[in-house]
Amino acid sequence: MEEALRKKIDRDLIRGKKKEYAFKDSAENSNIKCEVIEDDRDWSDHLDVIMHRSPDINEWKVDVKSEKKDVAVIDGTWLELQNVKGRFGWLYAPDLRAIVFEIKEEFWVVDLYKLRKIVQDNLKEDDGNYYSKQYMIDNEMYYYPYKRRGRDDEDIIIITPLAHIEPLCLMKIPVLVNEEVSNI
Repeated sequence: MEEALRKKIDRDLIRGKKKEYAFKDSAENSNIKCEVIEDDRDWSDHLDVIMHRSPDINEWKVDVKSEKKDVAVIDGTWLELQNVKGRFGWLYAPDLRAIVFEIKEEFWVVDLYKLRKIVQDNLKEDDGNYYSKQYMIDNEMYYYPYKRRGRDDEDIIIITPLAHIEPLCLMKIPVLVNEEVSNI
């Protein structure tokens, strides 16, 4: 693997793990007990955190998505239908109950079952094209499956408007600001 790509992947992994702990700390500040997953389930099952709270939450397995830099520009976010290895993307991870999106100063805990239904109802037919991110943004191509240009990955992603995601929130948790992230 090219060294520059390896360094980028390593930086992304560290950033992702920090975000998982930031979510844990924020959730626990809201009286929701969380456990960050440190084994290979993070990769194989898209499982980042297990949330615990009775009576509302017995156990929710969630994947945490840090805020993308283009969220404000597109007023939407990316959903992964198929991962880079051609396996199910996190949207279809069978053991997850919710996806956690970092949106501005909040973590949105989104009902994954309802999110899948919204995607199913709105997904456009795959035309087999490879689009640039900017082309997708400029043309407001929500729900069009695409692969990223210039990459050999097998991922398939779509852009979904935040206005479609927000009503699916099970809860919103304020992000703790200027706090040290635990365990990193």
